[in-house]
Amino acid sequence: MNLKQFVPGLLLAGGITAVAFGLTQIPAVQSLGFSPLVLAILLGMIYGNIFYHKHQGPLESGLKFSQAKLLRLGIAMYGLNISFTAIAELGMAVVWLDIAVIIMVMLVGMFIGRKVLGLDRGMAAMVSIGAAVCGAAAVLAAAPVTKASSQQVAMAVATVVLFGTISMFLYPIIYPLLPLSGDAAYGIFAGSTIHEVAQVVAAGVAVSPEAADTGVVVKLVRVMMLAPLLIIMGIWLRDANEEKQPLYIPWFVIAFIGVTAINTWVDIPVNLHQLLVTADLVFLSMAMAALGIDTNFHKLRDLGAKPLILALSLFVLLIGGGLLLNLWIVPGSAIA
Repeated sequence: MNLKQFVPGLLLAGGITAVAFGLTQIPAVQSLGFSPLVLAILLGMIYGNIFYHKHQGPLESGLKFSQAKLLRLGIAMYGLNISFTAIAELGMAVVWLDIAVIIMVMLVGMFIGRKVLGLDRGMAAMVSIGAAVCGAAAVLAAAPVTKASSQQVAMAVATVVLFGTISMFLYPIIYPLLPLSGDAAYGIFAGSTIHEVAQVVAAGVAVSPEAADTGVVVKLVRVMMLAPLLIIMGIWLRDANEEKQPLYIPWFVIAFIGVTAINTWVDIPVNLHQLLVTADLVFLSMAMAALGIDTNFHKLRDLGAKPLILALSLFVLLIGGGLLLNLWIVPGSAIA
């Protein structure tokens, strides 16, 4: 293998990632809750549609490496953000809540996407899993399982960004109107229904530190559900395929669980842990940048408005259905 062939594409993905990280340091960008993941795919799409066709040959190997290898490595290392201890401290009610929300969104999303809108399984699954679990990271993780195209991945990420951003601003506004017992209950509601971790933080901080802290832990419980959900999705897609293929169990999902276990029970030095978390964010952002570069606006337009309609339906479902599940499952969440 000639390693030099990967260098141009990796440098480009790394450069776009560096710009994305730099933009997140701007207060105005911080206030919008945009993570480097989101900015990387947006910058990648801009570059790809203006310049990529002129330099595609030398860049292709490195960009494909970023889309495949760095993506899987990043998902595996994402377990550094989660610990089983934090999950246990919240209690089983929150775990059951997150499971209920994910099941609700996946079932309704697949029904509307397939039966009502006529989307293919992969597109419907990615929009649904992005809304159900953890936004862009979930879409990225599902892409190898669904064998989705770059355009489908970009469209699914776009829906997550749009409605997750709306949620981030909407939730603090509607909070006084909701029958929730306090800031902790609001944090649980936000963490169990908003798309991205960064968006949960922003929606929580706008109310109180307690709301933000509670929301993040609840959100990370949802992230933890990504591993079993991807395995179930792999089995379902295989069974739905007329030509039976060997069952695909993503190695990075198993590694994700293993890394979470290490993060829980191994005392990793603080500086090393922060370095690894940052490296993980870099790997995922480089994968997003590569996907963005490979995304053609014309092909994105050809996907039509149906994925957006599905995402809007799930956004409404998360607010309404998610609130009802919170009031039903979590003790003390409703106003007495």
